[in-house]
Amino acid sequence: MIYTGHIPRSHGVFRLVGYDHGARVYDSGPLHNLVVNTGKTLILDRLFGLPGAGVPPAVNSTGIGTDNTAAAATQTKLNPVVTGSTYLSGFDNGFPTIAGLVVNTQTTVGTGNGNFTIWEVALFNGTTNGTSIMLDRVVLGSSFTKTSAITLVITCAFTQL
Repeated sequence: MIYTGHIPRSHGVFRLVGYDHGARVYDSGPLHNLVVNTGKTLILDRLFGLPGAGVPPAVNSTGIGTDNTAAAATQTKLNPVVTGSTYLSGFDNGFPTIAGLVVNTQTTVGTGNGNFTIWEVALFNGTTNGTSIMLDRVVLGSSFTKTSAITLVITCAFTQL
């Protein structure tokens, strides 16, 4: 028998750090995500190879966007406030990694990309907002404006509890 307190749960902790020519100019601190419904379905589809359209690709990218609406389980994509103000990019080489029950991801957003006011971050199984499956989403406590002078490093520690 499984008791409520023993149901497996997953969650992630994001951190965004911005660098201007090597100097740290921004650190979001830890940001706790919400695994959305499409993310839960993705986990189950990958875990059990459920029939249908086939087993979806693994989570392999991070996205940033401009919407500061609170994270909700029913969300399926980043919601740009201004058209074109989302950016999704694959994980850096060597990521993801795993240690125990924690998967670590890292995505670097270079100076030429994602130059807008960032409010939201999410993990996806592709790099197309609205088509790729969103695993989770978090809204920053306050916005961060990324410019072409800043390289942004986004990490996530995704834990199975």
